[in-house]
Amino acid sequence: MLPFFFSDLADSGRRNVHGYSDMEIQTRTTKLVIEFKRIRKGVSQKAAMKKALDQLRTHDYGVTPEDIKLIQIGMVIFPAQKKIVEYQILDDKA
Repeated sequence: MLPFFFSDLADSGRRNVHGYSDMEIQTRTTKLVIEFKRIRKGVSQKAAMKKALDQLRTHDYGVTPEDIKLIQIGMVIFPAQKKIVEYQILDDKA
């Protein structure tokens, strides 16, 4: 038996002063924050990804204590195909 339930790991989003993240998953050592954007008419896949990554950068989603690793990912959804067509890990060190 696991010492915790999946519902204890995943959250549909957390609020901070800038708004809500779309999804957060946290273990004892790592927090994963995902920002989803949908491709809509007139919006390219590239523009949707840029918007997701910019939102992760500017909204401080998932800010954690120093001992927890933070991974932020932008994901682009194409509704017509009902799938994620692109994802990118935010790396501001690059």
